[in-house]
Formats: sequence, structure tokens, C-alpha cells
Amino acid sequence: MAWVEDDRLYPKEINENDPFQTAVLKVFVERYEVAISWIKAKFGDRAERGELRILDMACGSGYGSEMLSSIGN
Repeated sequence: MAWVEDDRLYPKEINENDPFQTAVLKVFVERYEVAISWIKAKFGDRAERGELRILDMACGSGYGSEMLSSIGN
């Protein structure tokens, strides 16, 4: 499988020695980190306890959904 296919990013397929691939992954991961920070700021304790229900539409390969699952279900 390619590291990116059909507009989906597959982090486990990234070649860590390829600066372009690692830069692309970094940008995609940072987007979810920003979203998580915003959700935590907006919903506080509920996010910390994992009580939120989060819908990640058009989630591609799902790596971002996995990141979001740390603060919701």
C-alpha cells in the first residue's frame, strides 16, 4: 500500500527517511492536535473524562479519529 492513496494518508506506510512524507504527516497530525486542544478548551472536564461523542466525517484512513478517541467516543 502507498503512504497516500485516494486522498487518504496512511501514517504506518510513511518512509521516515523521506522529508516530504514526514512533513506531510506532521501537517496532518498537527491539524488534529489543534482540534483536540480546541475541544479541550471548549468542553474542559467532559473532554478530559472522555465523555464527549465525536464524529469525524470524511476521516480517510482513520488515524485522526484514533487521535480524537483520546477525548471522546
